[in-house]
Amino acid sequence: MSAAVEPECSDVFSKIREDFDDAGVAEADEQILHVMTELTLKAENLMPTAQ
Repeated sequence: MSAAVEPECSDVFSKIREDFDDAGVAEADEQILHVMTELTLKAENLMPTAQ
């Protein structure tokens, strides 16, 4: 798992969690991490491969 989706190492996760908390959005950390992981994998698949 990359650092982008590990909550203790992720500024992105911390910002999302803070924004959700401030807005009163009740979303589990696990769901946020699941979506972050899915999007990270999709982004990796869009990256051109080195040749």
